[in-house]
Amino acid sequence: MESHSQDPFTEGLSYEDALPLRWRPVDGPLSGEDFLRLNRDNETVLKVVMVLGESRPEPADDPNLSSELGRLDFKLNVLLDLVGHLVIREQPLPAPAGLRLSARGLEWVAESPPAPGARLLVSLYLHPPYPRPVDLPARVLSVEPAVSGARVRVRFEELSEAVAEGLERLIFRNHRRLIAQSRTPRSGD
Repeated sequence: MESHSQDPFTEGLSYEDALPLRWRPVDGPLSGEDFLRLNRDNETVLKVVMVLGESRPEPADDPNLSSELGRLDFKLNVLLDLVGHLVIREQPLPAPAGLRLSARGLEWVAESPPAPGARLLVSLYLHPPYPRPVDLPARVLSVEPAVSGARVRVRFEELSEAVAEGLERLIFRNHRRLIAQSRTPRSGD
């Protein structure tokens, strides 16, 4: 079994972003049924987020088909945007928090931090227009003073292999985009 004090940022990629995040303390490990449900829901959210974040496909050979696919894509995006806004009006997202995410853990600054060693359920909204979070069971590794609160570092616990792989793919995609953006010359430079 892995040590809970192992730094989740020593292996693999991580990326920084500002995303809506909420956490709540939990009393103990998840029951088997809760573990299966939570991981199944997280797998679904990660798949949707990956699809929503994909680049558009290459144009089709048939210009009429390409044009029609573009219109359908636009209409679906409008529909998702409208539904997302309706859901957010009923249940607003938490404020975005500056964070660093790896497939093994998360780090963010909290005004009212949890206690070191506490078990949490962290709700992270990976694609805010799609207002459904991944809910990640975690244990607090450290809480250190920061300018506007405390820097909290957690290590994920009890993630299924599919959820861990989904997080790795998402992080890799975002890392690859950052590299591509840094290589793209900006206008006016």
